[in-house]
Amino acid sequence: MRLAVTATPSPLLLREHVVALTERGIAVDAARLLSGEAGGDESLAALIARWFAMTPDKRRAVEAALEREGNQGTAPTMLRRPIDDHAKIFVVEGHHAAAGLPDGAGPVTAMFKYPSSFANPGGPLALPRADRQYDISVALGVVVGKEAESVNAEAAGRTIAGYTLIADVTDRTSYIEEARTKNGLLSKNLVGLSLAGPSLVLPADPKSTALPEIWLKVNGAVKQSFKPANLLWTAEAAIARWSETVLNPGDIIALGGAIATPTRLAPVPLNVGDKIEIGCTAIGTLSATVTQAA
Repeated sequence: MRLAVTATPSPLLLREHVVALTERGIAVDAARLLSGEAGGDESLAALIARWFAMTPDKRRAVEAALEREGNQGTAPTMLRRPIDDHAKIFVVEGHHAAAGLPDGAGPVTAMFKYPSSFANPGGPLALPRADRQYDISVALGVVVGKEAESVNAEAAGRTIAGYTLIADVTDRTSYIEEARTKNGLLSKNLVGLSLAGPSLVLPADPKSTALPEIWLKVNGAVKQSFKPANLLWTAEAAIARWSETVLNPGDIIALGGAIATPTRLAPVPLNVGDKIEIGCTAIGTLSATVTQAA
């Protein structure tokens, strides 16, 4: 199952709508598909929770119904960020070498991102200030399917609903300025600075999904690549750590190239005019051209 957010015109503004995408990219109303009822304004988080609560057999039946219904129709022309407005997003970062700890030891540290820090997939990635330096890292976004409060790693594995791609962009100039307090909130959360999507991939059985390589290209050249199996911390460990804040359906734990081992990939500098592409064959492709905000 792939859930995406589209925008449909209304008399005064664009109305966001959650859809399920067929293998050919045709959109079907997700609320009706998952509940058997037409319409409704159910949030992305509610639909993730509904999907997660189904048995694997029921999920496969829904996927079959999706493909049948998607025989006719068109692909959506305008995708929005596939992140609930109330979601919490944690980007797991960094090695612990500076603290004298071996890789993979110690607590799972992370930076916090607001939903507003993500631009829509398919559009430009606009850098807000010309006098700042920016860089990018690719990350795997692990989507939470049910509430998790202070769970252990084993229980955390049973909360994983699916995956998405994250292009984590940092205002490096602000990051250095914030180093004194080590909060990173401004540098990670300028409006529309990062990308997510293009959709949420929710497998019928997430535990059986072995994700292949995830990569970042800038101007056609591969700058980062990693396999999720090689990350310093597992998704289960990261969810267990941050479940102390209480995680909810639709929350995302992003595991990035900056913590891949053994390559220790560095963030990649961004400049106006760069063409970026992030991809994984099991999830899809995110692409954008870097521009300067007006």
